Amino acid sequence: MGDWSSLTFIISQAFMLLSYLCTAATYFMKRRPLILIVTIAANVLGGIIAFSLLGTWSGLGVCAVAIVRDTVSYFINKRRKEEDKDKITKPDWFWLILWITALVLITAFITTAASDGIIGWFYCFGSIIFTISIWQKNLLIYKLCGLIVGAFWVTYFACSTPQNEFGLILESCLRFALIIEIIIYVIKLKKRAHPPTPRC
Repeated sequence: MGDWSSLTFIISQAFMLLSYLCTAATYFMKRRPLILIVTIAANVLGGIIAFSLLGTWSGLGVCAVAIVRDTVSYFINKRRKEEDKDKITKPDWFWLILWITALVLITAFITTAASDGIIGWFYCFGSIIFTISIWQKNLLIYKLCGLIVGAFWVTYFACSTPQNEFGLILESCLRFALIIEIIIYVIKLKKRAHPPTPRC
């Protein structure tokens, strides 16, 4: 359990809250460049600042890779031809393999050096799923993958030492909101596919 009498811990949780608000916002966005920018902000706030204050090095390392991943992806997307922005190209596969490899290697190094054990891998696995979700181009798949990511990150927060109960609450609330957003999104897709018949 976190030490709420510690000013450092309280500040870390404030940054964690801001990070989750940014992450939640991405699930309601439609433009890929904007999703990438806000995801970078979320990783800086929660992954770099909050995790460094908490001394959670496996999470910090994974988020550092994620920031580089999203920054590179943003500029690649910006330079891409308009007709190719919704397509998965051969270079996309190269970048996906590169980011997954980087996440695995950084986690392997940090969990060994910092003795985080298997718990650090839960954050890594969640980040790998998130990498795949943000790499592909379908918004619904991005949202659905968010639920899988949540399962890994809830486990990470629940089992980390010291246990981050506030992060656990934020993660659970985010996934609950995501479920509601997915339901609304699917209803909208069905309405577009089957528009109401106009009355004569």
